[in-house]
Amino acid sequence: MKTKYALMALAMGLALATLVLTGAGPAKKAQAASSACVPGPHSGTITADQTWCLVDSPHLMTANVTVAAGSALTIEPGVTVQANTTNVALIVQGHLEAAGTEAQPIIFTSLADNGPGQWLGITIDGGTGTLRHTIVRYTGQRIYTCPSGVNSAAISVVNVQTGTVTIADSQVLNSARYDNDDHGLCVKDSRVIVSNTLFSGIGDDPNQGEFPIF
Repeated sequence: MKTKYALMALAMGLALATLVLTGAGPAKKAQAASSACVPGPHSGTITADQTWCLVDSPHLMTANVTVAAGSALTIEPGVTVQANTTNVALIVQGHLEAAGTEAQPIIFTSLADNGPGQWLGITIDGGTGTLRHTIVRYTGQRIYTCPSGVNSAAISVVNVQTGTVTIADSQVLNSARYDNDDHGLCVKDSRVIVSNTLFSGIGDDPNQGEFPIF
């Protein structure tokens, strides 16, 4: 299914109630298993369940981190995850469990943490995930996964048809970098539930292909 959801606000912020974006295939709930704390720096492929713990925060990604199919990455409340270069992404083919709390949100950002376009963001490719009470900010480097060609998205969800990605009580902030094709969340052929989530500083011109959700 290829559908564009153009949800724009008069200001730079947009608060969503509940939006369900559904592709083909039955829903299947994935559970993250508990595992020992793994401190950073992080890079490469995660092939067994692991947890990024608050005691080791911030967790630095020095290269792409891929959660392989069949594996789960659990991130504890209050953790800050940082990408140290502009070409670093968190890629999920298994399961990502990033469930923060209102008092202890999980933050995904760059090492510099001071402006858009500083890393590649989060891509869930065929996996599943929960992002609850998370803040994803300062992404905006070009990606090639969603939907095709050259786009910029803080969170991309592609090919998720036998499970669900849930984004709730979260914020996607300050990721606009280019003159066009800046998105907060880009969805392609996937099942995604979005609720109570703020998109701000993403892009302000739908005529230029800029949408909080694409």
